[in-house]
Amino acid sequence: MKKVLQPGRGLSAVQRRQLELMAIVRANTVSPLRAEVDETLRHMAELKEQGVKHEPLNKLIESKTGTISVAEWMGF
Repeated sequence: MKKVLQPGRGLSAVQRRQLELMAIVRANTVSPLRAEVDETLRHMAELKEQGVKHEPLNKLIESKTGTISVAEWMGF
């Protein structure tokens, strides 16, 4: 929720509670995916310092455009 400060108007009690709850949830949420990403980035930085080239994470396996015709699909 976005805090908007307007002169003469503050946050309502419901909005304050929602912001407090969201802050508590954010502080207590520990994402295993975030930890894994951090570990991978740390490992890649160590390899980069050692001068080791890492394997590309995204590889192009096949590059085709368009849709094949029925004749090509059937082998004619």
